[in-house]
Amino acid sequence: MRRKRSAATARRGRTNADERIYRSICDAILERRLPPGTRLQEIELGKLFSVSRTIAHKALLRLAHEGTVSLRPKRVAVVARPSIEETRFVFEARRAVESAVVPLVVRSVTKAQLDELRTTVQTENDAYARGDRATGTRLSVGFHQRLAALGGNPVLARYVNELVLRTSLVVALYESPARAAHPHFEHAEIVEKIAAGDEREAVRAMVEHLAQLEGNLELKESDESPSLADIFRNQRVALPG
Repeated sequence: MRRKRSAATARRGRTNADERIYRSICDAILERRLPPGTRLQEIELGKLFSVSRTIAHKALLRLAHEGTVSLRPKRVAVVARPSIEETRFVFEARRAVESAVVPLVVRSVTKAQLDELRTTVQTENDAYARGDRATGTRLSVGFHQRLAALGGNPVLARYVNELVLRTSLVVALYESPARAAHPHFEHAEIVEKIAAGDEREAVRAMVEHLAQLEGNLELKESDESPSLADIFRNQRVALPG
């Protein structure tokens, strides 16, 4: 019995380690600390997170399945670098998916949930106002993910989660520096249209918001690629390998 418990504990440890690496990479992409084209070396990730190369590879496979990491020959992985054409496809997909989410939220949202959304939007705007781009970006992404969760359709919610991650790659690659780190005032409008029970206007506000995001892009290449040690400097943890 003791051996069985030890084996189960070891499996949970490996799963937690895999999840930790996966989540750290996702957060770094969402916060735009990990730009497209960055090499994700399994050995280096293993050292940074104190896990085996196998566990690091498992996390990278999961990211590759979601389209945020590209796997190359000889187990070389890089953060995906969306093309201009793929960028258009991503926004087209977001318009379709989030336009389906919004009416579901209008029909089911509660007063407490509306208050929660308003608080998120205000906190997001406050973060941008004080120059805290990382927090503002995280809350902005969280706003869309929370709306998707409130819609009650887990399939749509999964698509939204994957698409906002891809959008963060697109923004990291193509966003105009002059338009970076700004609040998304359209979020407040979306919430108020939802609160008013106006599905049509709420969808319109969402579509216009996504058009604004896409309009902030300058479709040209960027070659910046910081080291993994710098990106994950404050996230190193000892995990069972």
